[in-house]
Amino acid sequence: MKAGAKAARHPSAIVEAARVAFQPGLELLQGQGADVNALGKHYRPLHTLMQAKPHSATPATAERLACLEWLLEHGANPEFSAGWPEAHAFLLAAFLGEAQYVNRLRRAVNADHFVPAALGDRRAVLR
Repeated sequence: MKAGAKAARHPSAIVEAARVAFQPGLELLQGQGADVNALGKHYRPLHTLMQAKPHSATPATAERLACLEWLLEHGANPEFSAGWPEAHAFLLAAFLGEAQYVNRLRRAVNADHFVPAALGDRRAVLR
């Protein structure tokens, strides 16, 4: 059992569960001590959920959006950098062009100058 708990805490386990949007796996891994902000091979769970393959967006399905909400509710920080190219999860969502990811993450980030810039809000950037 100790070996299983140790494996559950390895970053690759929770990053992979997020990549395939396997919420029961995320829950199980977190219950074994996995970190929802773990960094594995340049990706965090939030990042790999939205960008399962480098250089492309993964569509915002109901299953993925439920996992995104679960991750946020359990401490995933959308302001941590990761992904390819490396960026905050919110900025990655904006660059990928998936509005549903953007809308959900927007509520979870501090609205600094990067947020309006990523959204193309010229007026807010110029303030």
